[in-house]
Amino acid sequence: MPIAVITVLVSLLLGFGVVTEAYLILELPEEIRGTGFGLLRTIAFGVGALSPVVFGAAADRGRFDYVFFALAGLAGVMILLALRVPDVEADPDA
Repeated sequence: MPIAVITVLVSLLLGFGVVTEAYLILELPEEIRGTGFGLLRTIAFGVGALSPVVFGAAADRGRFDYVFFALAGLAGVMILLALRVPDVEADPDA
């Protein structure tokens, strides 16, 4: 049962990417918006690409459950951070 609850929490990570990216684009200064956003996305993709390696290494050592709980904790932190993001009004000139 705890794994099912954790799976639901971890699946929430998929929905935060879209909201976070839109917020980041609006909040980055105009002069670094393209490069800055590209750098942030590259870092995010890098972390995402390394995650299976970390999970596999943990599973090989019999620590799969611990990494899964750590991922659930990360999802919880992301949810808390997302709740702190201020509302951004859409730019009517865009």
